Amino acid sequence: MVRIATDAREERSSYIDDEFHIVYPSRFKPSTRNSARGRARRIVRNLDSSVIAELKADEVNQLVDFVADVIAKRYSAAGPRQRLLTAAKVKIDEVALDEVIQQFESNLRNDVAEAAWGNFLRKNLFMVDSKYIGIVPELNVVLASQRRVDFGLFDSDGYLDLFEIKKASTNVLAAREDRGNFYWHADAVKAITQAEKYLYNAERKAPALADDLKRERGVDVEIVRPKAVVILGNSAQFTTPKQRTDFRILRESLRNVEVVLYDEMLTRLRNQRSKVYSSPDVDVDSAKKAAA
Repeated sequence: MVRIATDAREERSSYIDDEFHIVYPSRFKPSTRNSARGRARRIVRNLDSSVIAELKADEVNQLVDFVADVIAKRYSAAGPRQRLLTAAKVKIDEVALDEVIQQFESNLRNDVAEAAWGNFLRKNLFMVDSKYIGIVPELNVVLASQRRVDFGLFDSDGYLDLFEIKKASTNVLAAREDRGNFYWHADAVKAITQAEKYLYNAERKAPALADDLKRERGVDVEIVRPKAVVILGNSAQFTTPKQRTDFRILRESLRNVEVVLYDEMLTRLRNQRSKVYSSPDVDVDSAKKAAA
């Protein structure tokens, strides 16, 4: 009701200003309601989250384009411009990371299949490690038997890493000790061995593989000692300090393969969010003031 009354009052005032300007143009200025500044005030005053659900796709795209224009054109000076860019990036990253973390937690609760994890991680692993800039899905590194890696990621220098994805419930360590030590579970051994084979074939056929990627997918990569990352299991399986210690020893003994647990990856995501928004280099309050 307050907004309706305010709009009605401004409409009446605008009408009166325009009428007086018509009759006495030298003494009265025209209404500013339809000026750029007047429209700007109305836009800001009418911003309301309740309309979000009613926006159509083309309207959303129009708003996104408008925000991009605000970021690109509002300031020309380097200082205010950089602060505005920082504020915008913080807000976007906040939404993106929260969404990824929420979906990650849901996948863990529901113990989704390997294919679902593969699809999710292909889209979102760059948030865990920002060095990655591109993806090669279902990379064939065995050739003769047509066995394909779940996907490969290449970094800003063009170097390729290979990823093998298993379920979060995949067994990591054997259930019982052998001679006082815990060893890899057979499921983990299979995944690690497969990753080692990927690396062997990728290095052995590196020139042909790089040429194929360039020709078929337009991707320039360097197949020079690639790394294999196996994502499986979770630390909730380790119920004793001995299991945790033996897992750490086993993992560190691997030369070419990195084993990452799902809950470790979730922790990295949470730490990434904390790093972004708690960093003293990102003065969000100052960035917001840049738009004032």
